[in-house]
Amino acid sequence: MTLIDRCRSSVLFIDMQERLVPEVDLGDLVALMCERSMTWLRGQRVGVVVTEHCLDELGNTVFEVAETTTRLDKTAVSVLKGHSI
Repeated sequence: MTLIDRCRSSVLFIDMQERLVPEVDLGDLVALMCERSMTWLRGQRVGVVVTEHCLDELGNTVFEVAETTTRLDKTAVSVLKGHSI
């Protein structure tokens, strides 16, 4: 029995950026696990989404992100249009 349909699913990686990761306890380990997860997800053909908040101030994502990955650039706390549901 399939519990999750990979064709209808995606995984979101939020703000794993150069200036934020060092501020997280064990941030380097968290980033490494995210990178490994993203690599595995690509092999499973699962959608991956990466957010980057204020890219010019907080830097790039700390690991390589495939060109096929959906990137959402944020300038506000919410990635939702209009900032409401």
